Amino acid sequence: MFLTHNTPIAELIINDNFTCVNEVNNSFIKLFKYDSNFEIINKPLKELKIFNPNGIKLIKEKLLREGEFHAEKMFCLTSKEELIVCLVTIQKEVISKNNNYIIFFQDITQLHNLETQLEKSKQIAENALNLQTMFLANISHEIRTPINGILGFTELLQNTKLNHEQLDYLQSIKISGNNLIKIVNDILDSTKIEAGLIELENIPFNIASIIKDTVKTFIPLAHSKNIQINTTVENNLPETVFGDPTRLFQIINNLINNALRFTKNNGKVSVYASVIQKNETNCVVKFNVIDNGIGIDKDKIETVFDKFIQEDSSTTRNYGGSGLGLSIVKKLVELHKGSISVTSEKNIGSTFTFYISYNLTDQNSFTLDVMQPTAKVLSNKKILLVEDNEINQKLTSTILTLEGAKVTVANNGEVALQLLQNLNYDLILMDIQMPVLDGISTTIIIRKELICNTPIIAMTANVITGEKKVCLKSGMNDYISKPFNAGDLIKIINKHIANSTLIGDVDFNNKITENNQHVSLKYLYEFSKGNKMFIKEMIELFLEQSPTDIEKLSVAIKNNDYASIKPIVHRLQTSLGFIGFNENILKELKQVEEWCINKTNFQDIKKIIDNLINECKIAQTELKQGLLQL
Repeated sequence: MFLTHNTPIAELIINDNFTCVNEVNNSFIKLFKYDSNFEIINKPLKELKIFNPNGIKLIKEKLLREGEFHAEKMFCLTSKEELIVCLVTIQKEVISKNNNYIIFFQDITQLHNLETQLEKSKQIAENALNLQTMFLANISHEIRTPINGILGFTELLQNTKLNHEQLDYLQSIKISGNNLIKIVNDILDSTKIEAGLIELENIPFNIASIIKDTVKTFIPLAHSKNIQINTTVENNLPETVFGDPTRLFQIINNLINNALRFTKNNGKVSVYASVIQKNETNCVVKFNVIDNGIGIDKDKIETVFDKFIQEDSSTTRNYGGSGLGLSIVKKLVELHKGSISVTSEKNIGSTFTFYISYNLTDQNSFTLDVMQPTAKVLSNKKILLVEDNEINQKLTSTILTLEGAKVTVANNGEVALQLLQNLNYDLILMDIQMPVLDGISTTIIIRKELICNTPIIAMTANVITGEKKVCLKSGMNDYISKPFNAGDLIKIINKHIANSTLIGDVDFNNKITENNQHVSLKYLYEFSKGNKMFIKEMIELFLEQSPTDIEKLSVAIKNNDYASIKPIVHRLQTSLGFIGFNENILKELKQVEEWCINKTNFQDIKKIIDNLINECKIAQTELKQGLLQL
């Protein structure tokens, strides 16, 4: 192999032990800033200091181990001791009878520097985003906490004996508080969208129900202005779609609010929805919100979705608003990969039209979960309220006490842990941001160290996306955002401690353990304190997952695959322990794990696994029968 002199790639030929350079091309001399090849020829690679000693060692080891060294990124030194970055490739010189190597150097210094700068910029951007997220979390908490107190006590005060004048003042406070929370929400939502902190859910919901629920919230306002508000939902809308119902509610809510604000008394607002395109997997839904309000000038329509933009300064004075609502709507629609537009005539009215594509499901029905109001739904329930804010302590305690609950207050997580070591509670309400020990850390200790399965509901004023995931991951059962109203709080608590979810000792023994010879659900019963829903979920989870694990075990046994057997056996030990499998089988599975690590006793492993497969099949049958009796 001969060197190529008319190429930008630097080339060097050296003997097989890298002790003598035989030849270099012009590009090498130029790249490494030598005056001539006489400074290089017959010298060992080590003396040229192109690579550091570790670099030469790395090259030799890789050539010995793999027989090639291809396009490796390496730092090199020029003769002027300037650092450059090269892609280095080393090949045997095939034409020559000598055992020489030819080394190719492709200069990528500029590209490396650009990548480094991009990485630094990325890190700076990520740090800025993290700071922004922390700021949003903190400011959200600081603003929402006092608003929660104002709105909560207003609601409680409305249920007391007041004269007409007092009720009128109270209603004004409530309206002002709700307006304040809406402005705060608009500002936070706008910031979150811009920072990319909003993730869309993908859950089944009914579009018609969302429209109906949204319109229902505006009926009092519409009546007060004598505005007629109508909805038209076409029959071609599917019963159930997959998407984000909360964000659809928010989009329609903002558009209706906007329409009512700019429609004068005795006006009309209409909401319309229809499928315009549909196939087996998804459908495109067209939404219209139409009003006969003041309309928009043609030269202002292009900017109507911009932040803080209203038609003129008098619009804000006469009609209110933060100027963020339509901007948020547009961004939320675009987050759905949809589109939105507006047509309008001055003094005639406006029509806002948006399109969103939703995935379809095979479900034919959709049932709304409605909790009928009952008196004293929390009668004699013991609830631990972990909250540091005195206003929230007073507010939440009052709501719960009025419903018959017995409330214990802990000012922080440390106090809560002390109480839980000595007392049992039906439910824990846990604030997230607290001094001494925060809600997330407290929950982790409750679950992992105290081994306590009491339902925990997070109460937080932090509206940052991902907060709910963090709460659930720590071991909490649910989440409610501040400010909340009494009805929402009672509903979410009742969902987790309703009496109907418990099964008694006698009932359990009679129904579940009656015919079971291979499993015992005593541990599940004691662990869940008789929580029927939990027991059912665990059984259903086992019935769903175990056939897959058994099938994988069968394949692994046929292939003598120790590596696949070990993780499956390890996973099965936990689930089999939960449903009360024979302890001898569990001990055998531990032994199988050790044998898999050492890759020994395969015949014994096969014998144990074959027995396990048979036992699991019998257990599955027993558990299916048990589910029918729960």
